[in-house]
Amino acid sequence: MSIENVKRFYETIVIDSDLRNKMIEINRKYEGRSLTDKELEILMVEEFLPLLKQEGFDFSMDELSEYQEQLYENELMPLETDSLDSVSGGGSHSLAAINFINSLYVVGES
Repeated sequence: MSIENVKRFYETIVIDSDLRNKMIEINRKYEGRSLTDKELEILMVEEFLPLLKQEGFDFSMDELSEYQEQLYENELMPLETDSLDSVSGGGSHSLAAINFINSLYVVGES
């Protein structure tokens, strides 16, 4: 596992509509629901991360959070402003999950 795999995933998801659509399909099962932090982490750990590992992108939630924090520091990724407090304590898996899921839809609009 590595942060490099997270970076590679974000680079790939922009051009690989099949992978993006698989992930959006997983997310559709949860649309309209307000998930708790624990449910978001379970969604990531039990649904998204196994699919990504199968596709050659093996990384953990800690690595995803760390990569996103690096992007925030370099102002390369917009931050969910209503969740700023979560980040100040060293990062949040639920914030990472929210930004991860949101990125699926943002790249699809490009």
